[in-house]
Amino acid sequence: MIKSEHDIEGNKEIKTESDQTVVYFREKGYTGSSATVWLSEQIEIVHEEPQLFETKTESVHSKPIRKYCRILMDKVNHFSIATTETDLKCASKGDEFLEYEVERLNNLKKSLAKLIRSGQI
Repeated sequence: MIKSEHDIEGNKEIKTESDQTVVYFREKGYTGSSATVWLSEQIEIVHEEPQLFETKTESVHSKPIRKYCRILMDKVNHFSIATTETDLKCASKGDEFLEYEVERLNNLKKSLAKLIRSGQI
């Protein structure tokens, strides 16, 4: 949202120059109201309209490239944040902990491969 100050009849007024507000309308009966739902919508907006979350100096690449990079960054960050030192120590012991971490890595690999195949660049 871009606002500017104007002098109208001696009074300073703030005028909205442009507004790119994104609103989701969802049936309450079908959609939860948890933070998980809100975060999913936030992530979707960031991926679909990256320019709303960037300064003008950041937007040197095309929208498809920025969208692709943002999705890639989010997937890798999520994996990294969700992996604790304790997880890695347990996985090094083998058994079901190792299987679980291997499954997580395979899911990340599949997700990234799907993103690459999607041709969003």
